Amino acid sequence: MIEAAALSEFFEGRRIGEGKYLSLCPLCSSKSETLYLTDGRKGTLIYCHSGCDKEDVLAEVGLKLQDLFSNSHTFVKPPYDPAEDLHRVDIIRSFIKEKKEKGEPILYSDVVFANQVKARLKSHNCWKPLNV
Repeated sequence: MIEAAALSEFFEGRRIGEGKYLSLCPLCSSKSETLYLTDGRKGTLIYCHSGCDKEDVLAEVGLKLQDLFSNSHTFVKPPYDPAEDLHRVDIIRSFIKEKKEKGEPILYSDVVFANQVKARLKSHNCWKPLNV
């Protein structure tokens, strides 16, 4: 991963704050500094305020977009835990019961969310219908 400080040296930029740099864009005909380089959480951010494509700007110095980001922190999706959805079902049921008691309308978005939770539980054979 190339940090903003090192990248600003390619573009002969200047520091404007902590992890922030400004320089002339090598593609623009503008005489003002329009290229912003910033250290982000997962990599270096690059933006030209004149509208130049960041990949073209990087290609000018022989870099690619993936050079700005580290691949060491890959996200691993945790396994599905039906207990979380079962808890959501209890909350949804009490919420709907409360609305019915107050005479308030049940929103379409509430029903859609409830059906999504139900579908996830059914797909994992964890759906337990309400015993009335």
